[in-house]
Amino acid sequence: MASGIPIWFDTIFGTSPSLRTTSGLTSGQVATAAGYQVVGDGGGGDFVWDSSSNAGDDGGTIIVPAGATGRWLRMISGPCDPRWFGALLGVGKSSTYRRSNKAALYNAVNAAILRGIPLLIPGILECEVQLSDVRSVEPKSDPPELPGTTVYAGVVINGGLVIQGLGVDVSSLRWFNDATPGAAFAYYAMYIDAYKTKANVEFRELTILGPPHPSPLAEPNAISLIRHKGDTRGATITNATNANPIQITTSTAHGWSNGDIVLLRNIRAANTAANGRFKITGATTNGFSLQDPLSDAPVTGSGAYWSVGITAATNAKPIVITTAAAHGRVTNDIVSIVNVGGNTAANGLRRVTVLNTTQFCLQDPVTGDDILGNDMYTSGGTACDGGTAEPDRDYVSFVYVRLDGKCTNGFLSNDGNTWTTFDRVWGRSYRGFGGYFTTTGAAGHTDKRLTLLNSEFYGAGYSTVPISGVTAYPWYIHPSVSLLVDLRKSFSPNQ
Repeated sequence: MASGIPIWFDTIFGTSPSLRTTSGLTSGQVATAAGYQVVGDGGGGDFVWDSSSNAGDDGGTIIVPAGATGRWLRMISGPCDPRWFGALLGVGKSSTYRRSNKAALYNAVNAAILRGIPLLIPGILECEVQLSDVRSVEPKSDPPELPGTTVYAGVVINGGLVIQGLGVDVSSLRWFNDATPGAAFAYYAMYIDAYKTKANVEFRELTILGPPHPSPLAEPNAISLIRHKGDTRGATITNATNANPIQITTSTAHGWSNGDIVLLRNIRAANTAANGRFKITGATTNGFSLQDPLSDAPVTGSGAYWSVGITAATNAKPIVITTAAAHGRVTNDIVSIVNVGGNTAANGLRRVTVLNTTQFCLQDPVTGDDILGNDMYTSGGTACDGGTAEPDRDYVSFVYVRLDGKCTNGFLSNDGNTWTTFDRVWGRSYRGFGGYFTTTGAAGHTDKRLTLLNSEFYGAGYSTVPISGVTAYPWYIHPSVSLLVDLRKSFSPNQ
């Protein structure tokens, strides 16, 4: 409950006395600021003093006066606004102001994600991405043009967020850049990073203008309007107990923690209850137990999972597998072979021809061709019912959005399981709108879907991909990506 004498300030960070230079008298005291740097700039608001808080100053929702032991906490109702962090709306801003706006937008994004509220773009916001914008992100490996665990990005979105405008003719994010033609790496206006925190991101009712390509002749210098980097963790399953809860064992370290959501797929035979979307509990390096993702109830197995150790794998055609115990298989059964050392050609999904109670040979599960060994067996290996543990899906949506830019790629998506939807979107770009969808990353990450609803895209046309009678349009889409098109208006490669 607010208490004490209310205080009025012209600004939060402007001429002293301001909110930034003044401590509260007692917890619960309310202060009102009429602006951020100047009165009426849209960044003001109501704050309450918390004398016991030690939260860090974020420049907009948490203000720490110099030398104070308490904090001014913004009283929030409704969406987060980048003006709270010093952003200035309008066109024709200088490079200095555009860079300041970018920093304000970055802070506003983080504050909105932390509080689970939408981010409002209330007008035209000009931002500038720089070659000095080095951001530390996951996952631990990136495309070759990116050095280690960093990307060059104006804003990183690392959690669920709705970015909301007031309509495509009112609200716009306009990106500029300081790129030098010939720069030998890529950088991005906005980078959606979903390695540890699921980044289910939605853009609604605004225009996004991508930064200009630095040189029409320097295609490697790709600057993407939006880039999504999915979760690349994953592992092959070697056991799923018929118990309550089901306990999963993976062939390698899976990288997840308690509370993470995973997709388990392609577990064959009796214990099919282990297939689906689950919450992890009891996580170890190579294992975890399954809970219902909504109720947290333990998931009960539906039957025995088959698994047996391997003691030999001949370097021959076909490879002959020897098991540590009776395998119980019959000819034409499909099995998974994992972690065979040396003769690694044995590993994978295989059809078997049974030779005796502890031996079978391997064929391709589709063609039936014998599998040829590639080296001497050294150690290890498991034959089992298989299955994969993959990251939960990421969802990125654009609803009633205009994407317009001179950047190389308007939207670039690779790695992980991503479902992307464009609904009532109009877009164009320099080298094609940027529908660059791949399935690189951990093996088995193929749950990627692109849905296009009543949208129009124009561009140079990155690749020729036949679909629904259209022989070319400005997208590059990996063949394994599931593409759904409904109410398609136009995908013209050269308009």
